[in-house]
Amino acid sequence: GACNQHDIYTLLITAMMKMNCYPKSLTECHLNGLSVDFTAKTIVNLSNLKSNVYGNIYHMINQNSEIKFVDIIDGMHTCGIELESVSYNEWKMKMKRFNDQNNPLESVSEFFSKSAFSERSLISADQFYGAVCALDFPSFDKDYICKWLSFIMHNVVRK
Repeated sequence: GACNQHDIYTLLITAMMKMNCYPKSLTECHLNGLSVDFTAKTIVNLSNLKSNVYGNIYHMINQNSEIKFVDIIDGMHTCGIELESVSYNEWKMKMKRFNDQNNPLESVSEFFSKSAFSERSLISADQFYGAVCALDFPSFDKDYICKWLSFIMHNVVRK
C-alpha cells in the first residue's frame, strides 16, 4: 500500500482527505496503477530478453490495475473519512482557497485545472504486453485500496 508521496494521484487523494470533498465528475473516472513489485519484476524480465530489446521503449501499463475513483471514495468512507460531493467549479474554488494557505498541493490544482477529469489519453502498450505476457499481472482490489488509503492518511495527510 505504500506509494510515492509526490505522485499526482497521491496529492489529489490527500487534497480530497484534507478538504473533505471531491469533484462530482471524478466518480466517472479511474486511474491505472503499477505496484513497485510488478514494475521491478517487469524491468528484470525485459532486461533478460534477447538483445533485440535494447533501444525499445515500453509503456508500462497494467490492464488489470484500473481503480475506479468511486471505489477510492467508497474506501475513504469505509476508513471514516467524510467527503462531500461538489461541482467541479466549486472544487476548484475550494482548492484555490486551500492553496492560498501555503499548502503544497498547488500542483494538483494546476494539473486538474483543464477538465482533466473528463479527458483520457490512450497509450498503446501492445509491445509491452507482447514482451511480458508470461508474467502474472496483479489486480487492485478493495483490500489494496484500503491499504493504500491508510498509507496516505498516516504518512501524507497527517504528516
